Amino acid sequence: MDYNLWARQQQDSVARTWAALRREEDEIEREEAIVVTLGQRLAQLRDRIQVSPRTQLDALLHQIAKDETRMLASIDAVGARLAHEKAVFQREVQRIMHSKANTSRSDRHTRAAWDYAEQIWRHEESQIQERIDRVAAMGLDCRRRLAASARRRPSTAAVDAEPPAEELRTPPRERKPSHAPPPTTADRFMRERRPSNVVPSSAPAPVAPVASREFIRERRPSAAVPTSRPVTSAARPATAAAAPTHHSRPYQTADEKEPRPREHRERDRERDRERDRDRERAEPRERDRERERDRDRDREHRRERTRSSVQTEDRMRTAAAWTAYECRWAGLQAPIPSAPTTPLTFHNVPWPVGFQPDSPRSLTPDRIKKFLLSPNHSPHRSPKERLKSALSLWRPEEWDDKWMNNVEPSEREKVRYGVTVVAQCLGELLKEARRNPEA
Repeated sequence: MDYNLWARQQQDSVARTWAALRREEDEIEREEAIVVTLGQRLAQLRDRIQVSPRTQLDALLHQIAKDETRMLASIDAVGARLAHEKAVFQREVQRIMHSKANTSRSDRHTRAAWDYAEQIWRHEESQIQERIDRVAAMGLDCRRRLAASARRRPSTAAVDAEPPAEELRTPPRERKPSHAPPPTTADRFMRERRPSNVVPSSAPAPVAPVASREFIRERRPSAAVPTSRPVTSAARPATAAAAPTHHSRPYQTADEKEPRPREHRERDRERDRERDRDRERAEPRERDRERERDRDRDREHRRERTRSSVQTEDRMRTAAAWTAYECRWAGLQAPIPSAPTTPLTFHNVPWPVGFQPDSPRSLTPDRIKKFLLSPNHSPHRSPKERLKSALSLWRPEEWDDKWMNNVEPSEREKVRYGVTVVAQCLGELLKEARRNPEA
């Protein structure tokens, strides 16, 4: 087998497919141009809101909501067209895989050629999926803005514009001049340093210095000790010089009589030293506790960031899966005549589980409930409305009348069984929602 010729044939087939999808690409370009124009207009309106008076806020916000709704409709249309294009390439990939499965294992060259063809078509499919993901992210942002504008309360500018009749009849009260500074306006904002009401404007009178209360234990002379030797006519006794040293003075001072202050000082010093030692021993423990608290805070912050990032990724993934699900159903309900049609299989049916299952065993009530009743999409619809809408799409008789003839004969029993399982799960979920309306 000539691989160059095979590659050219596959590339020509891809080119023919894109030529058949030219009308869809033109529609996508037109809707994308509308989205770009509306985005520029919304940016201008948001800039006008910053400088517009309050009387015009409601009109501007209403116009923004209308443009956001139109942008969301264009984004959904682009998503539906892209989903249809992806379905075309998926059908071709399924055909190649079916041909490869029917090829004998001993024919390695033919199987290698089918592998090469599958690689080419899957590359085109992955590019379309990237475009679908970007469109889904844009749709999610637009839905968030619409939900935020729906929760906004109307402005009170209209009420403030017309004062009541009582105020019109009552003459304005005369205001007496005060010492307050002039009112601050938007075009002239001054930060003045005003004198305090407590500090007088005149220079303060000199205040006599207050003696610091230093608890100094001074040695004061006792009242019994004379300031000088009394002058008397009596002579000094001869035995005075021969007296012992410790009896040289005929009196005792107050310090000798009361030695308590020195003992108190020693006890105070000992208490201070003990307090310092306790503080030195407690400081390392306090530092360790502070470090442990910092580490706990850092771990908690990391957990919060991880949890928030995981929740954001889950919201984006669910919103993208929901957009792809709706776009795929739009392609099934209103197929484009110019696009080539290929039979349906179990692997390209838009099952309501958020991913492409391999077998009907993957269609469980928990997965269906998690996908259909997720808070990350359709915030304006109640759970009961979502279940009713889904049940109208997954009735077995509806499938037998509309889409079962488009399923490959070898896959019909498998698809019919999956549709029956989904219908039963939706019926049980709807009964549960009716029993518990507050859930």
